[in-house]
Amino acid sequence: MRSRTMARLWVGLTALAVSASGALMANAATPNEQTVPQETRFATQARSAGLSTTQAQELQRTIDARLAQMKIAAHQVGFNEIMTDDGSAKVTLSVPGTAAEGDRTCTSGRLCLWAGDYYDHDKVTLYYCHFTDLGKLKPAWNDRLTSYLNFQTKGTRAKFYNFKSGAWHVKFTSVAPHREPDLGRYSGYNNVIDGVSPC
Repeated sequence: MRSRTMARLWVGLTALAVSASGALMANAATPNEQTVPQETRFATQARSAGLSTTQAQELQRTIDARLAQMKIAAHQVGFNEIMTDDGSAKVTLSVPGTAAEGDRTCTSGRLCLWAGDYYDHDKVTLYYCHFTDLGKLKPAWNDRLTSYLNFQTKGTRAKFYNFKSGAWHVKFTSVAPHREPDLGRYSGYNNVIDGVSPC
């Protein structure tokens, strides 16, 4: 009787061990985006965007230079993207030799700024409701704003500031949803914004 009980216990323990082993194997890390070196991921993204090896390398050098110049702690998150460490702003550099993606790259709930008219060239996406000094982003974004899309919650007021004589002055306000494709249409508004408070 004792031998049969021990045998059943042994079989049960063996089954438990096999089950646990299978669970561990199932949960084992598999090769994915998280295990691929960032440099490889960014190079792959650049190729997918249609960049040649030379163009991708040149763009990466530009990203590296921008990161070195940033006055806000930041890191690279995409082949042409830099995110501040606090997650408040993302700088997207325009891709050489490719068509501009326009305002469709601005997702709901965000305030997006472009250096060119009609949502072209370099872009800054703002995520939080706190003031951002555009001069601390690189390339420096003060005096570069030409178009924007206020795609935040309806009624949200974004304030755009000019820095003059040692003080910040509200230049204009945008109430969401609102878009402006070309500030150059108005006298004294194009390329004069130095800071933004999204809400």
